[in-house]
Amino acid sequence: MVVKANPSTRSSRIRKLLYGILIFLLMVWAWPMTNDIIVRRVSVALSACLDPIDDNVKSEFRLRDLGGNESLFKVTILIASHETTGYRPDWLRSIVKTYTSDDYKGVIDQVIVIWNNPEEPPPVLEGANVLRMKENSLNNRWIAPISLVKTEAVMMLDNDLMVDRAGIACMLRWWNAYPDRLIGPYVRYFGTDGRYNYREMFYTKAEYKVVLPRSMMFHKKFLRLYSEIPQSIKDYVTKTHCDDMVMNCVASSATGKPPLRIQLPKSSIVDYFALCFKSNRAKTGGVSLISGWSRNRGECTYFIQKHFGFPLKTTDEVGECYGLEATSGPQCRVDYQRWGAMFSGATCSDVTSSS
Repeated sequence: MVVKANPSTRSSRIRKLLYGILIFLLMVWAWPMTNDIIVRRVSVALSACLDPIDDNVKSEFRLRDLGGNESLFKVTILIASHETTGYRPDWLRSIVKTYTSDDYKGVIDQVIVIWNNPEEPPPVLEGANVLRMKENSLNNRWIAPISLVKTEAVMMLDNDLMVDRAGIACMLRWWNAYPDRLIGPYVRYFGTDGRYNYREMFYTKAEYKVVLPRSMMFHKKFLRLYSEIPQSIKDYVTKTHCDDMVMNCVASSATGKPPLRIQLPKSSIVDYFALCFKSNRAKTGGVSLISGWSRNRGECTYFIQKHFGFPLKTTDEVGECYGLEATSGPQCRVDYQRWGAMFSGATCSDVTSSS
């Protein structure tokens, strides 16, 4: 059961009384349950109803206060890469160096890099577990690391984006509240023909159907479910790069639930691609810059949905974080001033080497 925030305005006294009653009922409700269930259900209710927590409270400490299963409060980072030229090798090194530093030990269990270039060796990535693939296929990032993941939470990232510690802690909080949903800040909506309409980028209240793995957190069980899709779909993915659509359909088919869009804390995202593609498209690279990508994307979106029986659910919910870790309940509007503030104010020269 999810207790959602009441949108009506109430006096402070009435609110405090209601919160007190709510906490009492939660204690009665949770008492007979096992530790993990208490953690999950109390996390949901507190996320949805209580006022923001003090920004100075450290995120991972707050999370551990809710229960004793530390595997719920750390995440395994998965990054697929294959480029040996341009900006991306340096970006990958920078991301791995940051995520394997002491500052991130409280939220990251390990970093796994899926190296999708069978012809060239990967760059030196100290601290990361590098898996070398025999074929360049985006299926690999969902299937190859399955046996190595020890945490329940998994975070898939592109090699041109980094989410900082506060952003990861925010996503972990929401994932703990909704472990059966794919969550992340990048979402898309498309019509029955598979074509994007990008409403989610321009309207404060906008529906969406999928979360993109530019930054996606999910339960590790979905990796296994992805691995079980027919070989014909895996072959199709290798040709079309539609693995993200497959994962969204896999999750929705298994749970019947939509994804959840997350508005992360201020300056928590460094989007290398957005910072650099206008000034140097060649060195920035990326699948979305390939000629004909938009048309092919629409075709594969429709094809994958049709294969799975059009399972994707539409929603307009947005989970928000304030400060390091505190959350409010799912809303149905995006605050675009805070949404824009998620992104770092860096420039391309800040995130590229002088060479």
